Amino acid sequence: MQPDLAVDTTEVRATASELDAAGTRVSTGAKETPETVATPRWATTDALALAAEAIRRQVADAGAGITATAREIVAAVVDYEATDERSATRLRAAA
Repeated sequence: MQPDLAVDTTEVRATASELDAAGTRVSTGAKETPETVATPRWATTDALALAAEAIRRQVADAGAGITATAREIVAAVVDYEATDERSATRLRAAA
């Protein structure tokens, strides 16, 4: 019997691990804000600081989203493996 779908769970887990590491790097990078120079103080300094903080939060959120996606991939693999095992058990019992 040829399966309709075959998943290399080892490879999927490895990819999820790499994705998790990338998400961590993005989130960590967003935390590392460069020191700002206070002088000379331009009229746009406050607006620029607000914009930089908004972008930093967006990047941190993106990193958290990447990490969450990696966790969801692993959860899907675990569910797939459990379903695959249940199916195999049923087929063995039917044989």
